[in-house]
Amino acid sequence: MDAVIENAPGLAKGRRSMMAQINARIETETKRAADAAFAHAGIAPSEAIRALYARAAALGSSLKSVGDLVVNNNGDAESQSSREMSFERAAHAFDDMLTRYGFTVDVESYVPMTEEEIEEAAYQDYLAGGAL
Repeated sequence: MDAVIENAPGLAKGRRSMMAQINARIETETKRAADAAFAHAGIAPSEAIRALYARAAALGSSLKSVGDLVVNNNGDAESQSSREMSFERAAHAFDDMLTRYGFTVDVESYVPMTEEEIEEAAYQDYLAGGAL
């Protein structure tokens, strides 16, 4: 991959920014399919490449695989990373509290409720609260 540093054409004077050009080879069919997807989404290929590089830059040394580059929503990389860390903390918060107070949970005997059981329990709680 070659990179050429040049002044960005089209930017107003005083707002010139250094830009790098990237030359990469990809399979013809992959490029055609990706270009069609970008066009459908209203995204220029250059925007997609800039987003990929921005995500990698935001991850820095925590980037371990191509899968790390995927953002599952329309948020930016930093907010996605923050949401992932918050979810991880929340997922373990209850277990951490139980451990801190000396409780143990037998995960082998734990059976998660089905969606229908959760809905029924919520309905019963609603009725018990004097809903009717």
